[in-house]
Amino acid sequence: MSHPHSTGEEEVELDTASTEAKLIFANERTFLSYMYLLVLLAGISLGLLNFGDKEALILATIIAVLSILGMVYYLDVYQSRVTAIRMGGEEVFTDRTGPTFVVLALLVAAITNFMMQFKES
Repeated sequence: MSHPHSTGEEEVELDTASTEAKLIFANERTFLSYMYLLVLLAGISLGLLNFGDKEALILATIIAVLSILGMVYYLDVYQSRVTAIRMGGEEVFTDRTGPTFVVLALLVAAITNFMMQFKES
């Protein structure tokens, strides 16, 4: 008598389920790591709002808006990836626009801060 998992067809089903679980957990880890970074940035902006001067208020507002936009963007990316995984699609999961936008926006915020500090002195 053969083992129920010995047929080639059932092994493929087990491999597909294992791969799907790996993709789901990898997607969640990626989402949580981005949320961690964005919540940290939101915390920094709150600290600047509470303890900063006028220039810090402007910078804190920019960082808070970027954090909120990033959270909405990565929630959308997460949901679209979950949908693609459940539908069994062969979607590419690399995201180059999100991290690039976050880095460029933070660079603009830092440059704005430096310009305001030099204008003041």
